[in-house]
Amino acid sequence: FCSRRRLLPPAIATPAVLGWVISAGQQTGLYGNQFGFSLVVVSSIIFPAALIWWNASSLYGMERETKRAERRVIENTAQVVALNKELEAFSYSVSHDLRAPIRAIDGFSRVLLEEHSTHLDAEGQRLLGIIRTNTKEMGQLIDGLLAFSRVGRRGLEKSTIEMTGLARSVMYELLQSEPDRSV
Repeated sequence: FCSRRRLLPPAIATPAVLGWVISAGQQTGLYGNQFGFSLVVVSSIIFPAALIWWNASSLYGMERETKRAERRVIENTAQVVALNKELEAFSYSVSHDLRAPIRAIDGFSRVLLEEHSTHLDAEGQRLLGIIRTNTKEMGQLIDGLLAFSRVGRRGLEKSTIEMTGLARSVMYELLQSEPDRSV
């Protein structure tokens, strides 16, 4: 399309200019009517051939650029696919590696609460409760990481997210972790 726009002005202007030049040459007596007619015929053959050649060479150049761009897209896509596979493997490995220590922390804090709560004051019990809550949240994050590692193996699913509740939970977490901060 772009080459056709570049082709339009010379395709319209050149025959008019050539006609004017040939007519001016005949009127000034440089050559006769037969020679002028011959110039019109020859220019009517050469000019369109030149325009066709120019258009073809432009299209050929655009085709080469398109093929180069397609090759780059294919190469980049292959790199992205390889990186996604590496990311999947990494997130899967990390999530499994994190699961064991989190289970241990949760298990030990549960044992402390169940079997040794009489030796702990209210603050110690509260802190163990916070530890247990945070280990559950960490377990959910790990589950999310595992789910993320499986995303490439299945199609995307649309779902509705209740944004108000999400925003409130983030605000609550920020207020808990940074009580002096204005959220």
